[in-house]
Amino acid sequence: MQDDGKAHFYLNLSLDTAGHRAFITDSKQPEVLVVDTRDGKVLEKIAAPESLAVLFNPARNEAYVTHRKAGEVSVIDGKSYKVVKTFKTPTHPNSLALSEDGKTLYVSVKQASSREKEATAPDDVIRIAL
Repeated sequence: MQDDGKAHFYLNLSLDTAGHRAFITDSKQPEVLVVDTRDGKVLEKIAAPESLAVLFNPARNEAYVTHRKAGEVSVIDGKSYKVVKTFKTPTHPNSLALSEDGKTLYVSVKQASSREKEATAPDDVIRIAL
C-alpha cells in the first residue's frame, strides 16, 4: 500500500462502501490513511498521532478515531479529511460503535493498568451525541 521506506503496522480499518474508501489506522506512523478500495491508492494521510480504533459514519460522512494515550477521540470530516472536533475522554479510549441512526457514538474506555499494576476500576462506555 505504501512504499515509502517507513515502518507501518496497520491496526484497524473502517469501510465507506458507498464512497469506495477505507480509513486505516497505522500504529507506527502518526496518521490515518484513506485508501481507495478499488485500486489501493492512498487518497489522503490525515495527521492523527497514536491512533487505535477508527469508525466511519455514513450518515454524517465522518470518521472517528481513538487516541488511547492522549485520552481523545477525533472527528474527521469525510470530505475535507480534516480533524473538525476532538473529544476528551477519561483515561484510555479504545473501541467505537455507532447507534443505528448514526447520531450517537459509543466509546469503550479502558482503565490504566500494566503487568505490574492491575486496573483499580472497571472499564467504562461513554456516549457522545453527534
